[in-house]
Amino acid sequence: MQFFRTIYFFFYWVLYRIQLAIGILKLKEIKITEEERYITKRKREFHDLFNLEMENQEPNKNIEPAFYQKQVLLEILKDPKNRFETEWKTRILYDNSPRGNIIMYYDPYKLGFSYYCDQKTVSYGILNAVAMKYVKIYRCLHFFIDENIVPEEKCSPFIDIHFKEKEDSKEKKQLQQHL
Repeated sequence: MQFFRTIYFFFYWVLYRIQLAIGILKLKEIKITEEERYITKRKREFHDLFNLEMENQEPNKNIEPAFYQKQVLLEILKDPKNRFETEWKTRILYDNSPRGNIIMYYDPYKLGFSYYCDQKTVSYGILNAVAMKYVKIYRCLHFFIDENIVPEEKCSPFIDIHFKEKEDSKEKKQLQQHL
């Protein structure tokens, strides 16, 4: 029985290869869009930053130590003319993406990236790719906090410092409301 299955499979495999050679059948072409190519290139460059970190080339050398201390950062940001705001708003990245031109800078108040674009809609993937380029150029890897892209063991400490506490306080408020 196994012999006949093997011959049957071989017969159809030969027939399939002949049809491909003649041109009756065509293999499906995997089309990669320009947007996917752009995102893949940026991800590859971004993951190379983690190798720089291993080589002690400091991919976070432009981040001030105050960013790692929540209370100190909040005190500094209370002043409307603080140096962090002016410093990071002058570090501007202009990028030509498949979805148009994007201007991006880091906003220390919201601890995230702000952008302007000449198109109405820009995908999250493109914005992530531009942010990856930004942290590479301006040596501020920890500003990028997307947990889906960054390897789990290399997650930004900003998540624990600035965002986890908010979740804990929300849970405490919900518990107090239920009691």
